[in-house]
Amino acid sequence: MSEAHAGARARFPSSQSAQSLIPQYFVTNQEEKQEHSSWSRGNDFCPGSIEPVNISAFIDPLVSRSNHSICVSLKVSPGTSSCRRDQAIRYTHILGRNVFTCDDVYPIPNRPGCVDGFEGTSPVLRLDGPSFVFSRTTHFPHFLEEVSDAIDWLHAHQVDYFSHALVDHLGGTCETYLSYHSGGWAPNGCPISASIQYAMLRTIAKAVVFSWSVREKRTVCLDRPWRRYPDLFSGAYEFFRIKDGIPGKCINFRRRILQRIGILSILPKPRNPEILLLQRFAGGRRITNLHLLLKMEVFQKYNANVKYVLFGTGDTMETKVQLQMFAHTDVLIAHHGAAIALASVMPAGGLVVEIFNYFCSCAYFDSLYNGCGLKFERVMNVRGRNYGDACNGNNRKDSSDDGPVDLEEVSRIVQQYLLRWTLGAEKNR
Repeated sequence: MSEAHAGARARFPSSQSAQSLIPQYFVTNQEEKQEHSSWSRGNDFCPGSIEPVNISAFIDPLVSRSNHSICVSLKVSPGTSSCRRDQAIRYTHILGRNVFTCDDVYPIPNRPGCVDGFEGTSPVLRLDGPSFVFSRTTHFPHFLEEVSDAIDWLHAHQVDYFSHALVDHLGGTCETYLSYHSGGWAPNGCPISASIQYAMLRTIAKAVVFSWSVREKRTVCLDRPWRRYPDLFSGAYEFFRIKDGIPGKCINFRRRILQRIGILSILPKPRNPEILLLQRFAGGRRITNLHLLLKMEVFQKYNANVKYVLFGTGDTMETKVQLQMFAHTDVLIAHHGAAIALASVMPAGGLVVEIFNYFCSCAYFDSLYNGCGLKFERVMNVRGRNYGDACNGNNRKDSSDDGPVDLEEVSRIVQQYLLRWTLGAEKNR
């Protein structure tokens, strides 16, 4: 630590002192609630309760002392017809003597939206590094991509935690903390601090900071920032890549998430197979013959414990409960959708039966299944259409249709798997 940094840090030597700085630099939960109650815009807009906790910080009157930081500040202008006021989040990148400010987190100068120099206000609140910059999307599968790479970084650098995780403004709207849209924060985004994404961020970072919670005319800088892709255009995203035939990245991800949230990953033996069925409550892709699926003879034949979960009801299920269901599941049967990404914490060797409304490929989930050592089969909805290999993802107009699943095909797949599962369990007794 340099003498300059040591002198600045000495002004606030304890964590309690750092916490006392939060109301000066961040919008508090109480302010969020008051604003939301005065101007609510429906169920999709809610206070996020995103006031940071457990920060490690100090006041720095000269931000130029930093060698590698990203600083967050707000520019405010009068509102439009759809917003009470516009707030543009600006990011100052400090890379040695190269200092420039952009409207995004990419540390690339000399491009549209960027200007030379520091746009914030001094003194700044400096947060210790290393810092993880989360900046893609809260959509759960892609969120897990960034978290898994962050865990990989911690493992490679032998670091226990990031000091802070910075969440970019992709989760907010023009109102920022003023009743922003909850977006893809699961299960229903209200509040964000109760979401499964937030809980996972806390498994890799001691504190979580939301860029849109920084106060006007204040600047917060995070030291030693790292993000998954430093470039604007990163090319194809891969999930749990396999190296030398070993799914090591997924192993590290699964172990850390389950351990830090307090879930046992090793199930007792002997035991019966565990089956998890997911059903959407609304929004399409519901299994209309679920009552018959639950009563399939193959489950009774192998004395399987069948769990059925109705999700998307708006009710909040604790993160630990959600993850534990998947971590203790041998066979997952669900319609194609973001929730299947939680198969990443299933035991290696488990089976995913993914239901589609149409014949389709999905390279993203293929990467997840293969990288996590899972077996998988796809079953086309009996009323679905065959679009051929050209289709990938949810790009068909009937992707969200409800319909019955092919019970005979699901039964055949599960029968083959449970036969092997039972023989393996008998051998290990």
